[in-house]
Parts: sequence; C-alpha cells; structure tokens
Amino acid sequence: MKKVLSLVLVVLLILSSFSFAFAEDVETVKITVIHTNDTHARLVESDSQIGFAKIATLIKEAKEENPNTLVLDAGDTLHGMPIVNISRGENAVKVLEAAGYDYMTLGNHDFNYGKDRLLELAAMSQVGMLSANIVDENDEYVFTPYVIEEVGGVKVGIYGLSTPDTAILTNPNNVPGLTFEDPIEVSKEMVEELKDKADVIIALSHLGLDESSSVTSKALAEAVEGIDLIIDGHSHTLLETGQLENNTLIVQTKNYGENLGYVDIEIQNGEVTGISARLLAAEDTAETVPDPDLSAFIETISPENDPAFNEVVAITDIYLDGVRENVRTRETNLGNLSADAARAATDADIAFVN
Repeated sequence: MKKVLSLVLVVLLILSSFSFAFAEDVETVKITVIHTNDTHARLVESDSQIGFAKIATLIKEAKEENPNTLVLDAGDTLHGMPIVNISRGENAVKVLEAAGYDYMTLGNHDFNYGKDRLLELAAMSQVGMLSANIVDENDEYVFTPYVIEEVGGVKVGIYGLSTPDTAILTNPNNVPGLTFEDPIEVSKEMVEELKDKADVIIALSHLGLDESSSVTSKALAEAVEGIDLIIDGHSHTLLETGQLENNTLIVQTKNYGENLGYVDIEIQNGEVTGISARLLAAEDTAETVPDPDLSAFIETISPENDPAFNEVVAITDIYLDGVRENVRTRETNLGNLSADAARAATDADIAFVN
C-alpha cells in the first residue's frame, strides 16, 4: 500500500508540474483600441482640440508600440464645420482614412447631407461604416451591420448602433425609407450572432448617456449580456476611465477631438481577462509632432474654400452667443437672430429654431 501511495504521489507531482508549465505558457494578447466620438468636423488643432494631424501621429505611435491596435469612431464626424460641410462630408472621410481609422458608426448628424449622400461617402471610404439597426423598406441592412477582425490571433467582433432618435433629430427628408430599430433588441441578436465567432464583442454606438435619449448606452449594457466594450458617442460625456455597467465598460471622449481615447483589452485562451480605459487630453499633446502628410492635405482644403469663406455676408460689433451649452438651455442673441431671420425670409408669423 505504501508503494502504491508513493507511486500515486509521484504521478500527481508530475501532472501538477505539467499543469504549471502549461499555465506558464498561456499567452496573453493585448489589444489596444483608439477611439473618438462627436468630433463634428473639427479637423484642425487648437488650444482645446488635438487636431487630426496629431491624432494620426498618435495612432502611428500606438501601432508601433502595439501592432494589435484598432482605431474606431463613434459618429457625428462628417458634419459640423465649414471645412467639411462645404465638401458635404468628403473632406472628413479623407482625413479619417489618412489618419488610420478602421471603422466608424453613424451619428444623427452624419445624415445631415441626406441618406443618398451618406451612401456615396460610404462607397468612397476605406473606413468601414457600421450600423446594425438601420434597415430599409425591405427590412434589409443599409450599412454593414458587423465585422470580425482578427487582431493578434484574437477575433474581435464589432457591430454598429445608431440612435433611433436620428429619425427626429435630422430633417425627415434626410432619412426617407429608413427605420432605426431598437438598439437593445438588435444587440441581443448581434451578441447571439457573434458569441461563437468572436473572442471580444464591441458595440460601436452613437447612443449616449443623456437620459433625454430614447435608449442610452447604460440601458443597453444593463439589458444585454455579453458585450465587453461599448465605444459610445452622442451625449458628449467625459469618461476619463470609462463607466462599468453590468460587466460592460462604456467609454466616451467628450467631444470635438478634445481627448483621444485608449482602451487596453487583455485576452487569454479566448477569454477577456482585463480591460481598462484612459484619455489623452489636447493639453498633453503639446510635444506631439503633427503628421506632415495629413497636415499638408488639411492645408490644401482651405484655399479651395476661400471663394466661399471670403464672401462677407454680414458684420456685427456684438458677440453672438452660439455656444452649445447656452443655445441648448436658454435664450441667446444668436438664437433670436436665427429665428428672426427664418421668420423674415419666409414671411411667417412665428419661427422656431431648435
């Protein structure tokens, strides 16, 4: 019996050493996700905005440090400033491509040129446009619903979500024939579709955390199991290290390219074992050298726009307040001027400006 017991102990020791050696050999893969949201066509650097030429440099540096890097944008990117609006979004698409972005989802303001123009931009762009909850009259996807990217041997499933409020936040003439389906129900379908195909599931969403929205990213995380990361936009929320809801990390960078978001995901044996988020602020990029090629391209845009930009349409000695936080919460002189202009131009009795 002593000999048998000794033999069993020896076998157990040998097996445990093999198990230990196997555990030591398990490789951890780290994936870095760089992200932006609600840049609203702020292409150029300023005191508070990083600018896409610097973002391009930061993306290149991140990819040199970790080749397993994805670059994503959460929408409201193709409209907002004259430097982009005058090209009806094309200049923004070109800048995203040059900076090294992989995918974006569609925000409500990305429809401001109309559905047909957005489809034209999608066709000319190397940056994939994702949305799983926009369907046409035949209940078919209008944009690519999801992709699976293999990064460092890890399969990453990314699907897009657009706020259902787009139907009322843009001119209805911009979205004829489109239905914006419930992001929660669509996400349940997406997770079911992706759970056996991908090791990591990312929702690239333009839903936001503002409770005035019909569906928020927080509600999504609470209702749907299996989403590892929600890269969010729409509410212009500053989440310095993300917000954890029901084992799902939600991240946002605020707006206008004031911050660049980084998420590090660690995976072992197909399982997410760690996830963390941080932001790099514009003030921390003072020493970053803008990418020369992208800087040169952005500089070529301005002369093309000069004929339109140099036309004087009005002069005022009074500051006109169009600050987002003001015009969305109270009366301002620019709001009044805009409403008065609309009333005068249409000879109406009353004019409203949202």
